[in-house]
This record gives sequence, structure tokens and C-alpha cells, in this order.
Amino acid sequence: MALAVQANLVALKVADAKQQGIAPHKHAIRVAAPGAVLRFRETLIERAQLKQYGPTELRLRLHEVWGQLCLAAWMFHVDDPAAPPDFSRCAHTHTLRCGAVLHYKELEIEGSLWRMHYEQRRRHDPAYPGLPEFRPDTLVAQRIPVLVFGRSIECAGDDELLLCGCEYAGMLAMIRWAADERRRWGEPGIMDVRGRPEVA
Repeated sequence: MALAVQANLVALKVADAKQQGIAPHKHAIRVAAPGAVLRFRETLIERAQLKQYGPTELRLRLHEVWGQLCLAAWMFHVDDPAAPPDFSRCAHTHTLRCGAVLHYKELEIEGSLWRMHYEQRRRHDPAYPGLPEFRPDTLVAQRIPVLVFGRSIECAGDDELLLCGCEYAGMLAMIRWAADERRRWGEPGIMDVRGRPEVA
């Protein structure tokens, strides 16, 4: 599946570079074409579908799939900050992190995504501060530090917050699919945040 995600990311990156009018190798997201994808081919994004994406939808999908790839790299211990993950070059001896670690990582990702949703609602829903859940939500939000592209979430612009949220949603989908064999790839609700997280 990691190879299929890598192939999807390459396709999205090339399409985004074309829309920006730049060469694909100059794109901010660095990822190598993985070659032939032999399994999970049904998850590959088709060219016709790519052509239907407008600029905004394309950017959102690009960041979602980048999140999927980054999470896959973390799961297989190949998350090297100095190099983009390339699953076509990974040895088959790489082992998946254990179930308990995946569980706690899922909670961390979901908590961070909830924090982003809170920040978006705090900024754009004028009725929110008057609702009963606002104070308990705020107390929890203050306990969840989140960086958005290297900056405090409070300092991030709305567009940055949206794109970062897409990355976390992609990570959440990937880890839930990998950790639970009952899950189906791309199933409805797989990126949903279940509610206010519990914090210690």
C-alpha cells in the first residue's frame, strides 16, 4: 500500500506542478516515482480523475496523500528527515511498529487534528464562544500543542491550517487502515475525529 500511496503522490505532485507552471523536480514535495505497483492497484488515482481536480481540490488531495506517505514511512522506520521516503528502495526486512505504538500514535494524530478543528471553529464560528462546550474545549485545546509547518498553530494562516489538517487526516486514515484489518481503504469516516480527546 505504501508503494501505491507513493505512486499517487507522484501523480498529484506532477499535476500540481503543471498547474503552477513549474517543472515537477522543482516542486516543494520531493518524492520519487516508485515504478510498477503490483498490489492495491485499485487505490491508484486515474488520469481522468486527476484532470477533474480543480486547483484547490488538487492541493488538498496532495497534502492528504503526503500525510499518508509520511505516516507509512514512520510505521516502517524509514522516516529520514534528510530524504523523502522511497518504498521502492526499501528492503523487505523493514518491520512494522507494534500495535500498541500504532494505537498511541493514532490517538496523538487524532488529538492534533481535533486541535486544528477547534482552532478553525474558534476563528470562524462567532457563536462558538457562547456555547457550553467552548470552555471545556478551550481547556483541552490549551493542553495540545500543535505546530503548523513549523509555527505555533495560533500563528498559522487559515490556508496553512487547512493544508496541515489535510496531512493529519491522511495520516489518520493510513494508521487506522494499517492497524485494523476490518478497515477498508478510503472507507467513509476513516478520517473522522471522534470528539474532544482526553488529555492527562
